[in-house]
Amino acid sequence: MNFFSKIGFGRLPIPMKLVSKMNCLVNNEKALKIFLNDKSSAGTNVQLQFLYEYMSYQLPIPVTEFDKCPILLTQPEKDNWTPINLTKISMKGIKAPFTIKILKDGGHYPVEETALQQLLQFSDDFIKAL
Repeated sequence: MNFFSKIGFGRLPIPMKLVSKMNCLVNNEKALKIFLNDKSSAGTNVQLQFLYEYMSYQLPIPVTEFDKCPILLTQPEKDNWTPINLTKISMKGIKAPFTIKILKDGGHYPVEETALQQLLQFSDDFIKAL
């Protein structure tokens, strides 16, 4: 991708549907159809340069040295985009205190009523405890 960006294709628009599993964004078919047609969401195009920079991003400090603030990670129970095992791998080694809260019946975008209410409650509880 970097090569193509350097030779003038960096601004080439690419549909996100082609490079990411947008069909796993939500578990509700009606909502998914809306997101896939929304040009500011799953129906958008991104430039090749953006994809390159996203995929080659380097954290400013290693995960194993992060201790700056507590972390709340809300993990949807039925997330078909980022399963809990991948989430746990990404959290491994973080020095900061962190909590994982499972959003019952939620998809990656937790639009389900129970998951959405839990997201609000867990977030509110987390902020109040700071």
